[in-house]
Amino acid sequence: MLKKIEIENFLTIERITIEPSPRITAIVGESGSGKSLILKAVNFVFSQKTDTTLVGSFSELTKISLTFNLNPVQKDIVSEFGITDTDIVITKIIKRGSSKVLINHEPITAKAIASLRPTLLSIVSQEYKFELFSSEKLLQLIDTQVEKSTKENFLNSFNTYAHLQEDIGTIQERLKQIDNSHPELLLEAIERVNPKEGEYEELLDKLSRIKNSKAIKEIAGRAVIELYEKENSCEEVLNKITRELEKLNNCSSLAATLEPLQEALELIRQPKGELYALTSNDFSEDDLDAINSRLFQLEKLKRQFGKEIDEIIEKRDELRKLLSEKDELLFQMEKLQEELKKQELEVKKAAELLSGERKKIAKNIEKTIVKYLSKLNLEKSTVKIVFKEKELSKSGFDSVDILFSANPDIKPNTLDKVASGGEKSRFILALKMTLSELSNVQETVIFDEIESGLSAEALNKLLKLISKYSERNQLILITHSEEVSKNADVVYKVEKEFKNGKTLSKAEMTK
Repeated sequence: MLKKIEIENFLTIERITIEPSPRITAIVGESGSGKSLILKAVNFVFSQKTDTTLVGSFSELTKISLTFNLNPVQKDIVSEFGITDTDIVITKIIKRGSSKVLINHEPITAKAIASLRPTLLSIVSQEYKFELFSSEKLLQLIDTQVEKSTKENFLNSFNTYAHLQEDIGTIQERLKQIDNSHPELLLEAIERVNPKEGEYEELLDKLSRIKNSKAIKEIAGRAVIELYEKENSCEEVLNKITRELEKLNNCSSLAATLEPLQEALELIRQPKGELYALTSNDFSEDDLDAINSRLFQLEKLKRQFGKEIDEIIEKRDELRKLLSEKDELLFQMEKLQEELKKQELEVKKAAELLSGERKKIAKNIEKTIVKYLSKLNLEKSTVKIVFKEKELSKSGFDSVDILFSANPDIKPNTLDKVASGGEKSRFILALKMTLSELSNVQETVIFDEIESGLSAEALNKLLKLISKYSERNQLILITHSEEVSKNADVVYKVEKEFKNGKTLSKAEMTK
């Protein structure tokens, strides 16, 4: 229930406070007096837009506050935003260039506050979109009458279906990431060359040896001759001396001399095999071409990947793992897609059962609306709730439109195409009363000139229904009709005056 409306510095309003009755409150005034500004201000609290042109000329900022006393349903919904109070104050503050919204002095996003408006109040006006005509709103209200097991069965089935879709989507996204890295092409490029660990350095060393092979062979040959082959070679002389000294081993003073000579002989003999190998180490031009060709392949691979050969070998292992992961993901996705097909049949079956119940309930709603319309001098009216199939979602595959005709010879159509102003007003009230019966929850509704276009007789009947409707709901009627205001518990009169060169709209309680 809306307990208080406080508006400061909003266009021509300097300061207005309205405390609505729990049942019927009328806001009356001449055309242009500013009574519709009150509705505009209330609606603007829930708007996601920041319109600083609405700031008045009485101060630097605009402040609009709405105080609500929440019913259990509203309190449960608002608690999702961390608010546990039964009474809440929503305040919107607008400055030149910025705005903010608070609930009980705590900031809240404009998007979040916009989502709360249908929960807290409903605005019925030709200038505002009617939430009650939205497909989503109608379905929500129809579903309050659907068997609980039917709705739960569909939701459980749909959630399973949605989770499968989500899992498949996650796998597809990962597969896309893998494919974008082109692992097959990169792995093929590496495996075509098939590098070995340490191969590049070995080839460079071998190439260096080939380029110096002639000089190495000559030096090795001279070393072999001098050390081992010529007459009186180092090996021969040193070997001869050590043998002779060994014969004199009974002379202890020679032992210290003999030992280093024996060690020297051993050291001279150590490189003998390698030196002989170097003298016979012949490299052909084919060997040189093969090494250069292989080095070219490896260097090209290094440039392609911007990495050293050992790093490329590590990359090859990573790519192999990536392709193994891809194979596993494809296998998982195939299984999930099979499950999804089965689940799709189940969820469609559950959606069809839900749709069937909704259509039966919709027939009763049509009859109830017509019943109320007949009490408003629209006895020959036709009302149709038309179901259309849409893409499957959490609400099923139903999309609904409500069609109306005041005359039997005119085909039912949307309200804006076939209804006059007076017919719209009466239809809206009949629909609201019907939906109120369905939801069985108190709501706050602001009607803007609901009496527009009605005859005295039709207005009298409308006021009787408004009185009945207010037994369970809080109504705020913005009107210029004296008859409407007479039926209100509380009346505020809005007037315009010029003060200190400024246009000023003010409201005073007259009843």
